[in-house]
Amino acid sequence: MLRSSRAFTDPEIVDALLLQHIGVAWQVELKECFKSIFNSKAWESTYPVASVAETERITGQLGGAHSKRIEGRRQQQRESHFFLSQLSSAADLPSMYDDLVDAPDPSEEGDKAVPTPAVIKQKLLHIMTTECDLNRTLYGTHAVIRSDLEWFGPSLPHRSILTILEFFGVSEQWLAFFETFLRAPLRFKQDPLGEVRLRKRGTPISYALSVVCGEAVLFGMDLAVNQKAKGLFLYRMHDDLWLWHPDAENCVAGWEAMNSYASLVGLKFNNGKTGSACVGSDAPPGLPAGDIRWGFLKFDQDEGRFVIDQKDVDLHIVELRRQLKATKSVFGWVNAYNKYMAFFHRNFGGRPAFCFGENHTTDVIQTLARIQCELFPGIEGGAVGHLRSVIEQRFDIRDLPQGYFYLPISSGGLELRNPMIQAFAVDNSAGTKLSGFAGQLEGDADVYKLRKEWWENRSGAYQYRIDREFMSFDEYVSLWETRLPEWVNCYDKMLAVPPPTRVIGTPVVQTFLKDESMFEWMDWYEQWVVSLYGEEVVKRFGSLEVVDPSLIPVGMVQLFRTSRMKLDE
Repeated sequence: MLRSSRAFTDPEIVDALLLQHIGVAWQVELKECFKSIFNSKAWESTYPVASVAETERITGQLGGAHSKRIEGRRQQQRESHFFLSQLSSAADLPSMYDDLVDAPDPSEEGDKAVPTPAVIKQKLLHIMTTECDLNRTLYGTHAVIRSDLEWFGPSLPHRSILTILEFFGVSEQWLAFFETFLRAPLRFKQDPLGEVRLRKRGTPISYALSVVCGEAVLFGMDLAVNQKAKGLFLYRMHDDLWLWHPDAENCVAGWEAMNSYASLVGLKFNNGKTGSACVGSDAPPGLPAGDIRWGFLKFDQDEGRFVIDQKDVDLHIVELRRQLKATKSVFGWVNAYNKYMAFFHRNFGGRPAFCFGENHTTDVIQTLARIQCELFPGIEGGAVGHLRSVIEQRFDIRDLPQGYFYLPISSGGLELRNPMIQAFAVDNSAGTKLSGFAGQLEGDADVYKLRKEWWENRSGAYQYRIDREFMSFDEYVSLWETRLPEWVNCYDKMLAVPPPTRVIGTPVVQTFLKDESMFEWMDWYEQWVVSLYGEEVVKRFGSLEVVDPSLIPVGMVQLFRTSRMKLDE
């Protein structure tokens, strides 16, 4: 049986810097070369390219509005986030030398931050959900496949890597260098003979050159799917693979190309992470068995959306209960609870985009409520009720207001995170699915009529027009994804992630604060906490600062919270 292993190397600092420099240089070079293929006629397009005369006719009749289109937006997303996303580009190089201490925190920068792998993974979830809604509206069907490569890094055959690099024109001198890098001598402690062996599979972990090898191999799979499945795009984050299309047979062709290529280069798919779904039609032969999953979300092909897998949540409730029971201090308990609630939030999809709709928000709220009931059965107030009883037993302190538990440590509180606030703060903004693609479809006839009237009322502009007759309605609606700006506007709105809803600082709330402008400077979560619980805290302690801030070792608490050392230690 083939067994894979992972091992970290410990090179000299000069060797590590040299390999890093060479690896990044090769990443930039390969990405530029492969992008030239992606943007060339060799890369199959989903839609046939219109002739110059056809483009001029449509440009004249639509008044240039065709420049904004769904297919164009897709190409931007693919090139920016999913095409060879592991490779550095020339534009990324300055950021490599930034001072890491002063680098902005992505969580503070919001949507303007450079997308992290986690953000891109969430973006993929939004895109797939939006595309499913679009395909169901326009074509009545949607098929999707998700898979993953088993032990991708440790199992990559060196022969496949070197053959592919040679095919792409890498010189013999550099091929010899890559081979030397890959064939590291290894000695296993478990081997009684202590024999030194040359590695024939796998790439060293955490090397830029290893990324070059992996992406070069997987680019072949990207290209194979594109060529064999009529321009189908393989959405890929390293070895996490997704593809979808309104026609399930196209997905079957893409899956066959993936399997054929994987067998050629010696790769194997992870059956546990492989699955497919068909919305609006029966699944044809050739699609892989299994469910489509993302975190705690499972794609329901009957509803055509991601739903929370409650069985998976149950397993983590048991694990959270075990971790909370193992804590020894109140701060340690709060820290463990907060981290697990953030873990739940991320795996429920994080901040929901408009495409998720109201049903998703409702599911999240109901699931969070169930988690509280399961964790603290028979205890009124959930996590707060449990902490109240613990503090009363250990310190003989009673009648603590609820806001005390949610106030930040800098104000003397326990800084317990309230996941319900996160859920309800987005309910008003993301719970409504706008008019969606269905509403856009209903309005096509009216928009067509207006465009036709505009065309017919034009005097003599666009002298290059060949056809004076405006396009038929059937032709007009065939341009949904390739020309019509109204549809790409709707597409963008469905992908938009609305910010959490802020609350308004009432005069009563302002009296809690030393400065009237403080409320405006608070983040949205602090505003909710102060608005919901501030009056009760002030009534009990006289202000929102429970103790003198100068007496609180905030820095020490923050250090323990972010370090590997537990607060209980």
